[in-house]
Amino acid sequence: GVTLDLGGLVLKDEAGLVRHTFPSGSVLKHGQRAVVFGGGTPSLFPARVLVQIANGTSHQLGLTNDGDTIRLVNATSNGVLVELSFGRTNTPTASRNISVTRYPGGTDYWRAHPLRLDGATSSSWYVSPGSAPDNEQP
Repeated sequence: GVTLDLGGLVLKDEAGLVRHTFPSGSVLKHGQRAVVFGGGTPSLFPARVLVQIANGTSHQLGLTNDGDTIRLVNATSNGVLVELSFGRTNTPTASRNISVTRYPGGTDYWRAHPLRLDGATSSSWYVSPGSAPDNEQP
């Protein structure tokens, strides 16, 4: 399968602040997903998830529930590779502790991801980092 070298790419917010830089050696293998946390000590992720903690100036993602845009940017050319806006008209909901995912997988459509890791919906569990929409497998 194809691999994707993320080393040196950066996540920027709408204001242009660098929220995370993927270090050298950050390589996604076929079927793997990347999750960047704003802090804490994430654990218990399967091998298909590349987990990193935000390392930008503020050491947090700093995304707002009022809406924001996050961009994956080539640090050398400043070219935007992909971006996601949320919390605005025709964008995914920006609620506290809700993951956002591409759905269906591999498309450019994003949606809030209120699914548990076992695929059951729940009004009390809206965080599912690293899991695919509807638990589809790559």
